[in-house]
Amino acid sequence: MKSLQNGIDDRQRELRQLVGILGEKAYHIQILSNWLRVATILLSSLSAAKAAADSAFGPSNVGVLAIFTALGIMTTVLLGLEAAFKFEKRAADLNLLAATTQATVISVDSEWRRNIGSFHDSDLRAAARDILTLQDAKLTEIHQKAASAGINLVLQVRKLEDPADRPYAA
Repeated sequence: MKSLQNGIDDRQRELRQLVGILGEKAYHIQILSNWLRVATILLSSLSAAKAAADSAFGPSNVGVLAIFTALGIMTTVLLGLEAAFKFEKRAADLNLLAATTQATVISVDSEWRRNIGSFHDSDLRAAARDILTLQDAKLTEIHQKAASAGINLVLQVRKLEDPADRPYAA
């Protein structure tokens, strides 16, 4: 039973780490997305002033033409970056994944208290195995969704078990 409990604890620790990693990644991507949006709005509004600059300096002024061409290029680059990398959607997806991971932590904690804390000793192993199965399924799902969102969650969170425990002994 100790080996099963260690497995549950290790997976809970990994799930908690994933909540932090995913939440932090989502936060940073959302900040980047917000800055891109602000910069695009600012550059677009400056580009809209071209007619006024043409009136003041003349439509063939090389300096005005160069400035507004540069503004147009920068605006296009920022819009292209957002379109290519979809920062806002990625941030939202990662936020949802972090919330799902946290919900899994809470769910497993509740399952543990309900099943392992209230069963007779003979039923403990089956209840612990059910919790491990739930954790493994959720960890697999979380890692797959994070990978599809472009986030690498390679973690060194599990210690090797003591060979004396022989968890896979037949």
